[in-house]
Amino acid sequence: MTAVSRHFVLATAGHVDHGKSAIVYALTGTEPDRLPEEKQRGMTIDLGFAQLKLLANDGSPIDVGLVDVPGHEDFIKNMVAGIGAVDAAMLVVAADDGAMPQTREHLQILAYAGVTRGVVVLSKIDLCDDVARAAAALRQSLAGTPLAHAPIIPTSTRTGNGIDTLRRVLAEVLSAAPAPADWGKPRLAVDRAFSVRGSGTVVTGTLIGGQIHRGQSVVVRPAGMILRVRGLQSHHQKTDTAMPGTRVAMNLPDIALASADQAGPTIGRGDVVTGLTVGRVSDVIDAFLWRSTDAASPLTDVIRDGLTVKVHHDTAAVMARMQFAGDGSPIARLKLERPIYSLTGDRFVLRSVSEQHTLAGGIVLDAAPPLHKRGSFRADALQQALLLTRAAAPMDAEVAVLSAVERDGVVDLDALSATLPHADEQLIAICDALAERHLLRKVMIRFMVSPPLWQATFAAARDAVLDHHRTHPQQHGLAVPEVRRIVRSVLPAAATEGQIDGIADATVAELCRNGFSRTATVLHQAGHHPALPPRLQAAGDAILDVLRSHPFDPPSSKEICRTDAMAEAMKFLIATGRAVDLGQHTVLSADAYAMAIERIRAQLSVTGSATVSELKTTLGSSRRIMVPLLERLDRDRVTRRNGDARSLA
Repeated sequence: MTAVSRHFVLATAGHVDHGKSAIVYALTGTEPDRLPEEKQRGMTIDLGFAQLKLLANDGSPIDVGLVDVPGHEDFIKNMVAGIGAVDAAMLVVAADDGAMPQTREHLQILAYAGVTRGVVVLSKIDLCDDVARAAAALRQSLAGTPLAHAPIIPTSTRTGNGIDTLRRVLAEVLSAAPAPADWGKPRLAVDRAFSVRGSGTVVTGTLIGGQIHRGQSVVVRPAGMILRVRGLQSHHQKTDTAMPGTRVAMNLPDIALASADQAGPTIGRGDVVTGLTVGRVSDVIDAFLWRSTDAASPLTDVIRDGLTVKVHHDTAAVMARMQFAGDGSPIARLKLERPIYSLTGDRFVLRSVSEQHTLAGGIVLDAAPPLHKRGSFRADALQQALLLTRAAAPMDAEVAVLSAVERDGVVDLDALSATLPHADEQLIAICDALAERHLLRKVMIRFMVSPPLWQATFAAARDAVLDHHRTHPQQHGLAVPEVRRIVRSVLPAAATEGQIDGIADATVAELCRNGFSRTATVLHQAGHHPALPPRLQAAGDAILDVLRSHPFDPPSSKEICRTDAMAEAMKFLIATGRAVDLGQHTVLSADAYAMAIERIRAQLSVTGSATVSELKTTLGSSRRIMVPLLERLDRDRVTRRNGDARSLA
């Protein structure tokens, strides 16, 4: 049985001319410097790539995508683009030089990117007289950095000394690393884009978050263009499925390469390829900022309100203006020069506009914050509460869900999931658990409602029904569509039509489980019986007296309803079944109508049929009454008309 390969991406780091590319070549046999200028100058300028095959502790294969980054200070921006989605780092420090300025800056950037696993290579030991002393000094310089406890491997690419040991230690370190997560939310930050004759555009990057399949539809962000993947390569091999944690080349033939004179949607470094439902782009993000422990000065000394900085997120580099949540607060809003694609929990690096200094690291707390009027960020207490909560646990899915529900009152889980890196199944399970603990209310599966808002909605609808009974006792209850209006008035202004409809339906259902009933389109308290209000009782009694005194030949309803009160009372008597409207301004009491049916049935059961005149005589009525009465009985299928006669239906 063939063992399944595990996939990881490993990035180099270190000062210029300390031998990063030489180490990559010694490990893989691949020259990562691909540009003519790099070969001419003997210095890495842009990202280089190679593949390394290792064996894990249990003998299973490990496929490693190596990203070689430039070390020179002029190309730190390219270095940052190479470490955005790596599983581990390989810091290279020359034994004859020791830690240098870019060594320390690279270590800070690794910390900001969240890289905590790796190996330290003490290179060029053939040029050092005291390797042990150099290793000790290096260990001291690593204190307080992400690689403070990483193994240090002395090597020489000239003699080959230590390369096999380095390969073995890399295998050990990666054997202990968790497999790259597959959350069903694939994204690939593009670090290279080029054209291949006969195939069209090809992009490369590190795939994280999920799988991508050949033939799958994907979205290029921020352009938003939907494309189909024509072909895939992973580690230089054609494949139908690319796995998270692999270097991937993707053939997207229907989009042009980014260039200054290219019109329409394009693709290049800084763009992201994702699944169709994964996230959205935004030109504003809210984040937690921090400085590494070995930074010379605190955050507030290097970044202030209104400062313009360069945001390096994945492979994108975008200018942004800062606005802090408060004086001395590490939480800030970044207003970006152009939209980027990000998810909550993503890490980024802030550098100076000149690209000469690395200022801070950041963690996205809200990838698409609600935007209000200008300057309201500090005054938005609900958003500030969400950010403070998430800052304590940026990758905690339960915290992300609860904080959103507490801020918004009602949350569409589909929309929230699009801003989070976690699997949909995980988020659904979390919402179910939170609902069982009564920390939120699930409505129509996808809508999450905060308990206070749900109680307010339920109470408003309940009180509206009871108030309707008090003010309109003559009516059966409150029209169900009116409940939707009440729910709309309670929900936040940002609630969607779908949320309003869903919560209104759920509110009606909850009322019906708690002492209320629904009859057709009317919601009423169980046991409620319509009654005339005091001001109409006299009019109702007068109408019934008239109808009872002339049961089969009462005056017309126009004659009876001499006042507005009597007209209103008549409507109530008809609506509640105490009177029967025959049409043509003819009304009988309910008792007279029932008695008329009984007498007509009795006659027709004996005679078989009868004319209007004959039936009129039976009731002692008039033709004015009998014609609409018999037409009503025809409609109610009591009688059936045959010419001028009626028979039982």
